[in-house]
Amino acid sequence: MPPLSRLHAMGVKAALSGLAVVDGHREHDPPCVVFYDLDGGQIDGPLADPDRDVVYPFQLTCVGISAAAARKVADDARAALPNVVIEGRRVMRLEPDGGLGGVKSDDDTADPTLFYLTPKWRLWTTPA
Repeated sequence: MPPLSRLHAMGVKAALSGLAVVDGHREHDPPCVVFYDLDGGQIDGPLADPDRDVVYPFQLTCVGISAAAARKVADDARAALPNVVIEGRRVMRLEPDGGLGGVKSDDDTADPTLFYLTPKWRLWTTPA
């Protein structure tokens, strides 16, 4: 079985399979979702099994050619996330972490006509 971080990333990306999803950097023209796993995850559990439970933080950068298009990508991603399945684990909870964020113009690229949102999420799992 893959390490826990890779296992969780695979499950989240599979849940978003109806969208153009890339891992860590934008490879597709918008609309697309750029998946990032974030620092700050936790592994915890009882004394007999201290690495049992996982809190897995991730970000979905939702990119569109307009503010409305970026919001639609974020809405579509949010609608798909309840379908996340992690092999060998049970999803206990999935929630936004710090709100869903506001739409921003991508002024740092050669194409400032792109817009994005960066909702962050936390996924709690335990062995199945």
